Amino acid sequence: MNSLLQQLYAVPRFRKGVFSIENICAPELKTECLLYQLQFAFSFLQESATKFLETLPFCATCKDEGKPINVSRQMDANEFFNKLFDNLEHLLKPTTQSNLLRDTFGDLTTNMLTCKEKTSKVERDEPFYLLPVEVKNKEDLNAYLELFIERENLTNDDKYFVKLIIVVLM
Repeated sequence: MNSLLQQLYAVPRFRKGVFSIENICAPELKTECLLYQLQFAFSFLQESATKFLETLPFCATCKDEGKPINVSRQMDANEFFNKLFDNLEHLLKPTTQSNLLRDTFGDLTTNMLTCKEKTSKVERDEPFYLLPVEVKNKEDLNAYLELFIERENLTNDDKYFVKLIIVVLM
């Protein structure tokens, strides 16, 4: 969690966007407000001369199914990232920074299905913030990224399924 907070802080566009949010919560609710705690953590990282930040107040505001995350449970960075961004997406909606996550970290992957006879084609864009990269048994990052454009042949029943999708989408 600490390293993710540091990485998010190191992205100038995101940091400035977080700092620009005003009136994020009522003063009496600051201890329960994720956006306030994120602003506080970023302010501390920016202004403090000390080399550590007590993250328990921040952790108390990070929710998992409505409850504060369990700091004694080991969570991988990807899982924490997804939970944090889910919470932030919801909290940023009513603010001037409602598109901050999408504009800073978001991108699209496109899934394309083309029939072998090239009689029909379906494209579907899927937004994402995080692209999981498995480098095990890969020579380099490019070798992994090649998998994203790998062709998969659809035959028999799959071919029918592609045509069915086209009918539903139109």
